Amino acid sequence: MSADYLVVLVTVADAAAGVALGRALVEEELAACAQVMPGGTAIFRWQGEIHADPQTQLLIKTRRGVWPALQSRILALHDDEVPEILALPVADGLPAYLGWLDEMTTAEVPDEEEASPSLPTAFWLDYADVYPRGHHAIAGTLRILRGLYSPQLDNARDIVVYLPPSYPTGGHHYPVLYMHDGQNLFDAATSFAGEWYVDETLEGLASQGIEAIVVGIPNIGSRRYHEYIPFPAPDLPDAQGELYVNFIADTVKPMIDRDFRTLPGRTTTGIMGSSLGGLISLYAFFQRPDTFGLAGVVSPALRWGKGGIFPFVTQAASAPGKIYMDVGTAEGTGLVSDPQSQRSFAEHYVQQVRRMNALLKRKGYRTGETLLYVEEEGAVHHESAWARRLPAALRFLLGQTPVAAERRRK
Repeated sequence: MSADYLVVLVTVADAAAGVALGRALVEEELAACAQVMPGGTAIFRWQGEIHADPQTQLLIKTRRGVWPALQSRILALHDDEVPEILALPVADGLPAYLGWLDEMTTAEVPDEEEASPSLPTAFWLDYADVYPRGHHAIAGTLRILRGLYSPQLDNARDIVVYLPPSYPTGGHHYPVLYMHDGQNLFDAATSFAGEWYVDETLEGLASQGIEAIVVGIPNIGSRRYHEYIPFPAPDLPDAQGELYVNFIADTVKPMIDRDFRTLPGRTTTGIMGSSLGGLISLYAFFQRPDTFGLAGVVSPALRWGKGGIFPFVTQAASAPGKIYMDVGTAEGTGLVSDPQSQRSFAEHYVQQVRRMNALLKRKGYRTGETLLYVEEEGAVHHESAWARRLPAALRFLLGQTPVAAERRRK
């Protein structure tokens, strides 16, 4: 096997676009050879129907070591249009031919880019092709990637992406919100506890100029506690919260930024969840300030990990950005059985969140500017309450993003 060489297929608009792209890559010594392959027909399923459309592809022969630079250059030359890119290892070849590939691909690549390419390419499916409409009800446009592997956690899960209403017709780039418990966000039929109605909410907020890409990251069942708690405790010695956050920041986010029109900077990248998802979101905001500048901390379960989030936030640098945090005054309902225990649980839960709000203010976060804290009277610990508070959370977190600001000017 000649694992050091690749054949790359890039979908292009037409033959002229393929020639222009191929010429640029060969001239820059990122490709040894580029061949336009016009006249093909792509047969595919889209929104439940079979289509057969003409398709032109550019076949590129190159060296594996230049793959990161080659991929970046292809994306740059396509401006806002993200082409389909498929990279395959070369199975075999004559030594002289492989030597020629080496000689023709001499572009200088920084040492850190000599790592293996992230293969295979992600294949995003229409949500309706995986979950047919009828029993599954969604609003807007959703894409799904099956079985994304996490090298940090050594497991795999589907990733679901919501695209804003203007995405198909415009050239805008959008802020991105990474949300936990992804099976509960968009579709009641996939939920284990109820739906947030994230898709319906953002479809409605679009008329107010608030649009964003939302990346739903499902939990892994019994591993939810391990992945959402960052601090070891006697009852959970193998907490993997830091690894889970790194999975989002270092595996999921680069893929999303590659495949969709995102605003990749930290000021337009948020992380959000409820209960333990709220805990891990607050942790991520301070643990990875290079990545996340927005945090949605909904009914956070702050007691887990022996309350380790309090000393962690106390010692962490005050990262710039915005934090939305909320709690209901009846969080114990449905979590404990008898009424007295429910009241006691809820009081303690609210006290913990109030304590965190006070800590954040001491760290310099300003109420109404960089911090929004909400207490909802009588609200329970459930998706229905979180869905009800979601519009206000998104207005606060996303209301000053470049996309929202541009919409207000129009």
